[in-house]
Amino acid sequence: MLELLVKILPTSVTEQDINPDINRVLQSILSNIAINFVDNRFAIRGVSTIELKIPPGRSRIIRTKSLLQKVKNRLIYKGRPNARKLANPLGVSKGTIGRIMHGDLHLHAYHITIQPNLKDEQKEERVSFPYWVRKSLKKQD
Repeated sequence: MLELLVKILPTSVTEQDINPDINRVLQSILSNIAINFVDNRFAIRGVSTIELKIPPGRSRIIRTKSLLQKVKNRLIYKGRPNARKLANPLGVSKGTIGRIMHGDLHLHAYHITIQPNLKDEQKEERVSFPYWVRKSLKKQD
């Protein structure tokens, strides 16, 4: 943006002219939209330095302590979590809720595995079956 202003501004405009009222100086050169864009987005500290007032893009810190506490309270009072339904009222993505539950709160999916009750005879058969398959394959070769 600095290069753009340097190209547009006439050489007679000095740092003293810009500091008091940049809108007045740029009014004859740029459109109102461009001036508002520069005013809203950039902090102009003289001709040589132009800095962004607010960094571009989304806010980088979304997993704050307050959000962690809100998620924790919702999980305590509402019971079983559903990431999508939990994310909507808080205004964050379901991926963020998943990262909070998994990484920060150390909550993991609970999968129940059902194992059959085997008798001793069935256990012996399960152990002996691979041996039988190996023997029968060797006989075929």
